[in-house]
Amino acid sequence: MLYIACGIRLKINVGELLGGDIHHIGAITDREKRFEHKDGNKKSILLALDRLDQFCQDSKYILGHNLIGHDIPVLKSVKPDLDFLAKPVIDTLFLSPLAFPRNPYHRLVKDYKLVRDAINDPVADAKLALSIFHEQYQSFKEQAEQNPGLIRFYHFCFSTADVSVENNECKGLAEVFSNLVDKPFKSGPEVLKALVCLCKGLACPKQVK
Repeated sequence: MLYIACGIRLKINVGELLGGDIHHIGAITDREKRFEHKDGNKKSILLALDRLDQFCQDSKYILGHNLIGHDIPVLKSVKPDLDFLAKPVIDTLFLSPLAFPRNPYHRLVKDYKLVRDAINDPVADAKLALSIFHEQYQSFKEQAEQNPGLIRFYHFCFSTADVSVENNECKGLAEVFSNLVDKPFKSGPEVLKALVCLCKGLACPKQVK
């Protein structure tokens, strides 16, 4: 099983992605160690982020739902020198439609948001994200047995994708699939050939070629 270190969620002012006030920070490891801070005071938040950095010190990955599009940009705008921001990110928002193609809105996800039992609880969000990932990874294991070429294709896409202009934020996502791939694709022509095979019966052959 892939070891996942920590899930993180932040609560900020609605409508403010960058430069918004952080009010609530929560994180949890896959061993149920918890971190939580509830205080919107700017100085208090900065100190809490330093403690969160220590909490994440032994983590191999940072995991959460919509981290790449939401939490990571906020953290970088508030405190860009956090060490854990350099760790590989596993974003369950990217994985959900691949893990559950017939039902891209997983039972814990609706309209790209986590379905919560509690309102605005970052620790609960982190725990949900870990739960979602465990189910996603199980789905990918099954897909790898049934259609290994598809998993190899996902691995290639995330290995070569750049979401951010600053660095490759898909490294963690690529590593999810690297654990399931015996022989990664090594060239573009090899990938295109595989893609044509994967699209058989799903798209017009002439258009695919």
